[in-house]
Amino acid sequence: MEKYEYQPLIDGHFGRFDVSTQYEYPIIVGEDYIILGMIMFEKYLAYLTDNNGLIITVPCYLFEVGDPKALPKDWYFRVVGRDENIYPFIQAIWGYEDLCKEKQAYEKLIVEMDEESQRFYFHKKNELLKEFIDGL
Repeated sequence: MEKYEYQPLIDGHFGRFDVSTQYEYPIIVGEDYIILGMIMFEKYLAYLTDNNGLIITVPCYLFEVGDPKALPKDWYFRVVGRDENIYPFIQAIWGYEDLCKEKQAYEKLIVEMDEESQRFYFHKKNELLKEFIDGL
């Protein structure tokens, strides 16, 4: 791994995922967000969500959980291996099957912004919304 992944850069950003202590997240206070995954970073837990078509990870402490029983039954979990490019910055991933089973899924979705990965994300989101609406 490159040394920049462990050391602060001059502009205050850290590592390949552009983490910053002064970052503003593109979410709106008071809005509801659907969470499609959880990402355990080295120092905090983040939720995988989106806003205006942009898929993002946002620290969990910026949210209130609306329904703690609403965790999807078909979520998967995996520990990130030491041989992966996202290790040690990301330690574990929870979420829909493809996000957890495919080792490159997070990188394709968030870092590369791969169109196919993003289409699949929104497909899963629509399925989850439909299940929620049908359950009302």
